[in-house]
Amino acid sequence: MEFEWDERKRQRLLDERGIDLVRVARIFRGQLITEPDTRFDYGEDRYISIGKVEDEVFVLVHAQRADAIRLITAWRAGRRARRRYQARYP
Repeated sequence: MEFEWDERKRQRLLDERGIDLVRVARIFRGQLITEPDTRFDYGEDRYISIGKVEDEVFVLVHAQRADAIRLITAWRAGRRARRRYQARYP
């Protein structure tokens, strides 16, 4: 599985949230909850996935490109997202 991202955005997430998109991409190795991101019209199909890396649950926004998954942004899951994930994957 190939990934791509905007390096400036990756650095900003590291600086502001302490989150590395490369690390969060590891959610694709495990169990996921994925649904379309319908919050806005982005001009492309985007998805929101909730998954676990080590003992931490993350939310990752991504898009499928021709030959890679584009990692857009990520954050630590809030209480509702964590509960949803843990209910599906106890």
